[in-house]
Amino acid sequence: MKNLPLNTAGEKVSTAFAAGLLVGAAGVAAAALALRGRVALASHLQQKEGELEARAAKIRQLDRQVAEEGRQRAEERRGRTEAERRLRAEKQEMEEEDGYNFTAIGTISTPFRDRRGTPRQGSITPLSRGKVTLDRGIVGYPALIGMTDFSHIWLVFVFHDNTNATVNGVAEERPAAAVAASAAGEEGAQGEGKVAPAKATGSTEGVRVKGQLERWGGGAREYRRPRHKLRQTFLTKVCPPRLGKRIGVLGTRSPHRPNPLGLTMVKLDGVDLKTNSITVSGVDLVDGTPIIDIKPVVPHDVPRNMRVPEWVEDDPCLRRVVFTEEACEGLSKCVGEEARKSKSKFYGDIESFKAAVSEVLVQDVRSVHQGRGLASDELYECCFDGVIMFFVTTEHEMRVVSAG
Repeated sequence: MKNLPLNTAGEKVSTAFAAGLLVGAAGVAAAALALRGRVALASHLQQKEGELEARAAKIRQLDRQVAEEGRQRAEERRGRTEAERRLRAEKQEMEEEDGYNFTAIGTISTPFRDRRGTPRQGSITPLSRGKVTLDRGIVGYPALIGMTDFSHIWLVFVFHDNTNATVNGVAEERPAAAVAASAAGEEGAQGEGKVAPAKATGSTEGVRVKGQLERWGGGAREYRRPRHKLRQTFLTKVCPPRLGKRIGVLGTRSPHRPNPLGLTMVKLDGVDLKTNSITVSGVDLVDGTPIIDIKPVVPHDVPRNMRVPEWVEDDPCLRRVVFTEEACEGLSKCVGEEARKSKSKFYGDIESFKAAVSEVLVQDVRSVHQGRGLASDELYECCFDGVIMFFVTTEHEMRVVSAG
């Protein structure tokens, strides 16, 4: 074997040792770097955990605030509901004691200037016209939007022209000593159709008439019912013209009622938003009647199986209506375009006016005391749409002899 020089062997050993040191140093550096990375990651994660915990704490705080606000709102709602309930109860108590107040929302103009000649039902005079003018201070034009989708409407009104204002009254309690006299007179009064006190619940004490039931005042008309502790008197029995005998007022459509409120159905012909008015036909109301409310007629308003007494269904013997030449000449002077000054408010020509008048007269506008349904050569008067007409009745005709 050939021997190597000593210096060459030493260099090799030094080189290997240096290489070992370099490898170790690199390992240490890598380990240190990895440690620093882990420390940084741990610090970052810890920071993120702190942020998440802070956010969670904020969310819990907000949840508590929301829950507290919800609890406060619930308490406020319960308090408001309770206050509204108490207010309704107090209002109801006041209304029961002082009565219910209704303000007319408008009035209706019709051809019927007074009660005589006004039809009992609008359906029997479909050509009669009217115009409802609403109070803008109570009902504005937006309330009329959508009405034209209906063909008919209900009018809730007041019998403002009743003749029994001095008969109907408010009954006031009086000492029990007068009970016997009141009780003794009540049966007789009902039998004769006179005023009889309406029975009240509870005590059976007697009553006496104190004053009128209705009170109208000022521009806006207001209807007041009697106080709760006062009792009302009214005609308990009336005589419908077509029946011929007295029956209970609540079994009739008589205007003389405990409360003078009426309901009628009319055909809706048009709505004018500019004038805040409604034109209708098939009217059975006196001119100037206050309107309390208006409702559309729907199919459910008409029951399928109706039952009515015979006197409601049976029509009287109807006579045809004829106009004499004198009557036609008189109408030409006050109705239509040829008239110098037309008195008619709802009809522009004589033929439409005559057709509407015929629907009214054919029902015989005379009262029972005037011989309704009987032939008579006596002259009777009827006013329709500002025109006064005179007629006589024969066996088969209602003959209009003059008009003007």
